[in-house]
Amino acid sequence: MSGIEFLNKIVAKQTEALTHKKQQVPEDKLREQVANMQPTLGFAAALSSTPSIIAEMKKASPSAGLLRANYDAAALARSYAENGAACISVLTNEYFEGEDEHLLQVREAVTVPLLRKDFIIDEYQVYETRVLGADALLLIAACLDDDELIKLGGLGLQLGLDVLFEAHSMHEAQRLLAIANNISGNSSPFSAKVILGVNSRDLHSFKIDLTRATEILSYLSQEGDYMLVGESGIKSAADISRFIGTGANAFLIGESFMRAEDPGTVLKSFLEECINGKPE
Repeated sequence: MSGIEFLNKIVAKQTEALTHKKQQVPEDKLREQVANMQPTLGFAAALSSTPSIIAEMKKASPSAGLLRANYDAAALARSYAENGAACISVLTNEYFEGEDEHLLQVREAVTVPLLRKDFIIDEYQVYETRVLGADALLLIAACLDDDELIKLGGLGLQLGLDVLFEAHSMHEAQRLLAIANNISGNSSPFSAKVILGVNSRDLHSFKIDLTRATEILSYLSQEGDYMLVGESGIKSAADISRFIGTGANAFLIGESFMRAEDPGTVLKSFLEECINGKPE
């Protein structure tokens, strides 16, 4: 099964799950909760230094299988926060053995900004993301058409959520740049920001291609003025240096940390290696 086919399967399952969720908790109820919430913590603002690491929490992945049998969301988040994570990404999708409850647990455990990483396809999920305690949400270009990206991204900004748009190809990056330009000037009571991310994983083969990702990031850097995030397949300080050269300053890393006995310790060593300029 290709990545595109897998995405279509996830979206179909997500649509089915949303029907059930809306019956349990109507969208009006979520809107009421959001209206009474404190401001978000500022995901983009926390990524101001270079390199900034968005440490990802995921129990499993479709490409790598089970990453961590002992998955204590709160404990893992505290380890990340105590060892230099600028932000934390939390998988809430069932295909990654994620749960909404994991995000709630992490929000209770740490005060660093949080990204909800899921397959967002409906406005209901944007309100839900805010209620679950996230400070930013992910929108994947491969899952959504331009109108959907504008609608969901615009709503996220209106609710104070920073929006991380994710591209897997040059064509998607071009789409996202136009969309970012479209919605970034929208009036909002919050200082929420648009962020552009490039995922190194090829959706057709599932293989990592850092060269392709650096080419896309370089294009985005030259054509726009947005915070850029490198995602997937980053395993060393040398990879970080390579991405920094394209204009990226934030990096989402998960699998290499999740496989470690203590992910926070590995994160700390990784950051020290980057800062000391001793890539392997």
